[in-house]
Amino acid sequence: MSNKWEEVAEVKVDELRKKIQIALEAVSGVPEQFKAKAFEVILSQLLKETLTVSKVSESKALDEKVTEFARKIGIEAHQLSEIYEFGEKEPIFIATIKGTEAEKQFLISRCLLLAYKEVYNQEWINGSTLWRHLKDCGVQSLKNLSRNLDKHRDEIMSTGKGTGKRYKLTQKGRKNATNFIKQLINRGK
Repeated sequence: MSNKWEEVAEVKVDELRKKIQIALEAVSGVPEQFKAKAFEVILSQLLKETLTVSKVSESKALDEKVTEFARKIGIEAHQLSEIYEFGEKEPIFIATIKGTEAEKQFLISRCLLLAYKEVYNQEWINGSTLWRHLKDCGVQSLKNLSRNLDKHRDEIMSTGKGTGKRYKLTQKGRKNATNFIKQLINRGK
């Protein structure tokens, strides 16, 4: 395992050395009093290009995961934009759900757990994360979130207690979340 990380570190160091060399060559004809600042600016730009390329490839990877998620559900990727916005590190549930507060807690949590698993490869999600998402969705009373989710143990498994409680979908929960997402999309037609 450490050999892999050492190889990655060596690659990064080699990339950095190459960029430093390029910057040094670029400032070779610059008058001495401006050389340090010119070097700093050029190296900074070269490093930003690396970061931009990295961000673009991360965004592309996210798009591919969203497309794969849609394929598993049996819909087009653009249709997911009626249900979610996909951030760098987490989904944001944007669909409107009708029902009691307890029903909203369950249905939205189930959809979020599915997106976390399929797009972000996170199977267990903290209760505090779900609580924050539900609050952002406008769900009013969240004091019984744990109790309401525990009523659906056939679809949502939990582990831990109190603020350390975590949740994940069962096979039945994944299937029902998938069907519910299809219903949400079809109701908009």
